[in-house]
Amino acid sequence: MAGIGSVRAAGCGDAGCEVDAPSDGAPPSRPGAGGAALSLDRDEALRYLGYAGQKLDAQLLARFEELASACERELRPACASASFPVDEALTRWDGEGGENGEGDKGPQVVLAGCGLVLPGRDIARHLRGAREVALLACTLGAACERELRKHAAISPTDALLYGAAASALVEAAADACDAAVASQAAARGLRASARYSPGYGDLPLSVQPAFLKALDATRRIGLSVTAGNLLVPTKSVTAVIGLFDEDRADGGGSGGAREANRGGAWDGASGRALVRAHADCATCPAREGCLLKGKGRTCHG
Repeated sequence: MAGIGSVRAAGCGDAGCEVDAPSDGAPPSRPGAGGAALSLDRDEALRYLGYAGQKLDAQLLARFEELASACERELRPACASASFPVDEALTRWDGEGGENGEGDKGPQVVLAGCGLVLPGRDIARHLRGAREVALLACTLGAACERELRKHAAISPTDALLYGAAASALVEAAADACDAAVASQAAARGLRASARYSPGYGDLPLSVQPAFLKALDATRRIGLSVTAGNLLVPTKSVTAVIGLFDEDRADGGGSGGAREANRGGAWDGASGRALVRAHADCATCPAREGCLLKGKGRTCHG
């Protein structure tokens, strides 16, 4: 039986991050509370703003640092995760073709215990052979939404800078949650794949409502979804991680996702992927919604 785990993704010292699985429905701990705050990747935040090595105004850069530091100091990411066995009876790794091409049933991965269906050839390839699938969700919460609205009302420039820093911070929280899931999996003799978010490849955003329900994320961390399947609060991440037997020769997951830097934040406001450096656009799981590609650039040079 899968259990829901609340993740303390920040305040991580040398001992690493903690993942607790309370049986009493206790609320998740808040990252950063009672410990050192997460550090956001400044270079990543600047990439979100379109920075590609051009000279930056010193005053603008100083203001960016002020706002990035404020994000780290004031925001408290909250994360939750849970793992579920793969329902092999209902999962279709390769899909099923009907007679004369009629009634084709595409690939899908179904999770036992929560009924979540993850449709698509890409996610089936990514999770093929997994014993379990971990779901994770991270959010910067309502405090971030208030700050974004405040900056938008006062200074559009500050709003852009703060938004980019917040995106990098929620990615750092997802990294910490991801690492905690992988650590717990390793203790059970399982290997964790790279994470894969709804909206990557052909895994549709329409899975978000059922995804959040499986995690009880609305009650636990205040994360919900709009009628258009975008996350609220906007600075939030959801992702899937395959858990494989350690003796798998390929380590689990699709080739492109394994080679990618772990993860890549999903921007709830735009419904598009924010990805980090990847060796090849052709195999990147976020290639269809990449912000950099839309501007004629890549994250790998």
